[in-house]
Amino acid sequence: MIDIETYNCLIKALTALKLSYIRENLDDYLKLAEAKNLSHLEVLFGLMQKELKERKQKRIQKRLKAAGFPQQKSLEAFDFNFQTSVKKQKLINLAEGRWIETKTNIIFLGPPGTGKTHLSIALGIEAIKRGYKVYFIPVQELVD
Repeated sequence: MIDIETYNCLIKALTALKLSYIRENLDDYLKLAEAKNLSHLEVLFGLMQKELKERKQKRIQKRLKAAGFPQQKSLEAFDFNFQTSVKKQKLINLAEGRWIETKTNIIFLGPPGTGKTHLSIALGIEAIKRGYKVYFIPVQELVD
């Protein structure tokens, strides 16, 4: 049985610490813990893992919005058969982000409709997923 006063203090503490996922899902986890006879440590670990996962997802969503991409693109959606000059394995390697760590620039050159923007956005999204901040700006805006 749960002491209501302790429970209310816990909710206030979770709010003060901005542990929103744990606060919002505490009741479900307490029921799960009772049903599965989980230890306090198992419950706490499960809640913390979910909180971390939720925060990471929110951080990614926030950075995607701040990046200013005109649309969402991915490497999986790129038609490598249409654009044979683009090597799929090279792009997969670039998506790993080592070019960021080594401070190497990437420049896509080619006529309109060859996938430069698609690939730029896709690599930007991959960088965000790896924890980097990205800002998308078309070259024409830089020139103007």
